[in-house]
Amino acid sequence: MAEEMEKKTIIKKKESQVDFSKKEKQSVESVYTVKELSDHAKVLFHTRKECVMAALKKAGISACTVSHAKNIVKTFIQKEVV
Repeated sequence: MAEEMEKKTIIKKKESQVDFSKKEKQSVESVYTVKELSDHAKVLFHTRKECVMAALKKAGISACTVSHAKNIVKTFIQKEVV
């Protein structure tokens, strides 16, 4: 009976262990300041520097990734002006 419990414990431990070698390595994006992003506004966002600065300021962001900034700038530019 004690042997069976030991075997179950060992099996549970093996099942709960995570094999990190099988997981894909996730790429990490670099974080840039508002100035860095706005300096490259034409290339990255196809808009003017002032639009990027305004969008990120309105969102309260001082630094973020390019993909996050693209979403913010796109939303900002597409907003309807009333």
